[in-house]
Amino acid sequence: MKWALLLAIPILVVVLSLSGPHVSHLTLGHFLLHIATAVLVVLPVYLAVNAYARTGSRRFLLLTAAFVALAAREITLSYFMISGTTATVGDIPVDHLLGLVALVLLTAAFLVKEQ
Repeated sequence: MKWALLLAIPILVVVLSLSGPHVSHLTLGHFLLHIATAVLVVLPVYLAVNAYARTGSRRFLLLTAAFVALAAREITLSYFMISGTTATVGDIPVDHLLGLVALVLLTAAFLVKEQ
């Protein structure tokens, strides 16, 4: 069951990539880059979730949240590229904001002190 959930991320990216009206403007390399990124983000999410479940550490909770934010960023970016749309918060694209959230969470994971 765990692997089915983890495989949902790259499958979602592939489905979004193949279903959009703007697929013709993507090169094969660009398309494969997004597929590879979606597939590769699954492993750190899986490992961080398992580490948090095993330890209950705040550090691993933050690390899990950072990798989930990276996965959400990739899905969002792929959707925006394929659909030709965008969503912003103010004038900041959502995928950029998710990237910033991931970096902040990753930094917090390194800086948090366990008690």
